[in-house]
Amino acid sequence: MAAWSYIGSVAHSRSLLVKGDPEWCALFTTVRMWLILLSALWTAALALGTLAALLGSWQQVKLLGYTTVGVVPLSLVMCVYNLWEPCHPEVSYGGAVDCGQSSTAVAIECAEQTLILAFVVFVLVFARCSVRDSSERSVERRSVRIVSRYLAAYIASYGAWILARWPLLQRRYGETDWWPIFVSISWRLLVSNGAFNFLALWLHARDSVQELHWPPLHVPILGEDKEVEVSTVQFKQVDYHKWGRTVKSEVAQIQNANQRMWKELGLTFDQGVSGEDEPLTEQDLADHFPSILSSKFGRVSVT
Repeated sequence: MAAWSYIGSVAHSRSLLVKGDPEWCALFTTVRMWLILLSALWTAALALGTLAALLGSWQQVKLLGYTTVGVVPLSLVMCVYNLWEPCHPEVSYGGAVDCGQSSTAVAIECAEQTLILAFVVFVLVFARCSVRDSSERSVERRSVRIVSRYLAAYIASYGAWILARWPLLQRRYGETDWWPIFVSISWRLLVSNGAFNFLALWLHARDSVQELHWPPLHVPILGEDKEVEVSTVQFKQVDYHKWGRTVKSEVAQIQNANQRMWKELGLTFDQGVSGEDEPLTEQDLADHFPSILSSKFGRVSVT
């Protein structure tokens, strides 16, 4: 948005200094309004995702992932009306030539921006209150702290500008000495929206780096005053093939010992395996002893 305003002024005045808006006001103000509204809607989408997450609506959170692209046509629909509203250059505060919009266009823009601002403020307050009693290191509190910075960046850059755009306030305070100063400051805060978002992003990155060095994630081996004694055990490399053959042999010995005991007790093989008097079927035999292959009295193999 700041780049568009600067390009329009440079194209009109043929100067690197901003001296006002160009003469093609309808297109210039519509594109500027669209860029301002698009940034506000993206912030509103972020606030809506935050609210859905706090309320546990995870399905809505997944759907909100498409709002990054979805708000583009929505913003176009919300500001395209300005192309047909009367718009003309007029001398504003300080003698600069700005594009004056119709009262209808200004009222619609103010209503749209006020609704977005009110929603973002509500989500910010609700989010901070929701995690007020949670632990400082909890995921919820850390996430809300990060999101709150982006929402606060929007409020800081858009809040004063929305107030300055309201026709009611312009009619009431437009003749005062401080109103032109307030309008000038509010416009500069709006143009600095990218700087506010960059600050929120920088704080986000700083916190992410600090979490990588969070003390509980790094257990020191050495104490502050003395060396901590750590007992260690050394063992030889394990030969897994030899270990597997040993296990199979021991299992086979157990099975052979069981068969000798069953024979001394007068039990058949089937009765010994099942623990029942009735003999096992072939399927039951396979289920009980899959390691026994061809003959129940032959060679025992364990797999």
